[in-house]
Amino acid sequence: MMNEIKYTLPTKIQDDNAAFWEGCKNQRLLFQKCSECGHIRYPASVVCPECLSLENEWVESKGEGTVYSYVVFRRPFDNSTKERIPYVVAVVELDDGPTFRTNIVDCEPEQVACDMRVSLKWEPAVGDLYLPMFKLAE
Repeated sequence: MMNEIKYTLPTKIQDDNAAFWEGCKNQRLLFQKCSECGHIRYPASVVCPECLSLENEWVESKGEGTVYSYVVFRRPFDNSTKERIPYVVAVVELDDGPTFRTNIVDCEPEQVACDMRVSLKWEPAVGDLYLPMFKLAE
């Protein structure tokens, strides 16, 4: 059976986000860190939004954080989400910096709450690509 696309994926990977997607292939959650002020940012950008520096490096996140906000989808957003209804989309505040929009998986939607601890879980997407999702912290 051919690999089905279960998630909406980017249609174009650009220079400023290529390292993020390459990290996803290797199950490494990577973010840009400003070489001048140390601000860790997502999404990736050419210039640091804090100090306007053009210098940055890519750093790996520990993949732990807290749910800031969430919504439970009970109707499909598009055809790729029909089989997953209901599913949770959340904003996770990562301990090592940025906020990150993601799915909360491996639990019932009713178990999700603001301020709950979550940890990274890699979900196979298509081909050799994995997507960073989060589950309840153990």
